[in-house]
Amino acid sequence: MLLIGPRGTRWFVPANTPREVVNAMHQGAKTALPAPDVLERLRVTGNEALGSTPAEFEQRFKADLVKFAKIVKDAHIPVQD
Repeated sequence: MLLIGPRGTRWFVPANTPREVVNAMHQGAKTALPAPDVLERLRVTGNEALGSTPAEFEQRFKADLVKFAKIVKDAHIPVQD
């Protein structure tokens, strides 16, 4: 699952999180997100739940990194540690 909102894609775990943990989180989110109260809370905060697999999210995240890296470069924003 991933969350798309005014600030882009959000749903993060540490880089080395075991795949089994990621899959368990995905299953939990897949169960919880369709609940009307959860969908309403997302809606009023300007967010939208979109179904995806962890692999689809990874692909989207990598594409976002490329997109925002170009924005930073084109705007001459200095890289920070």
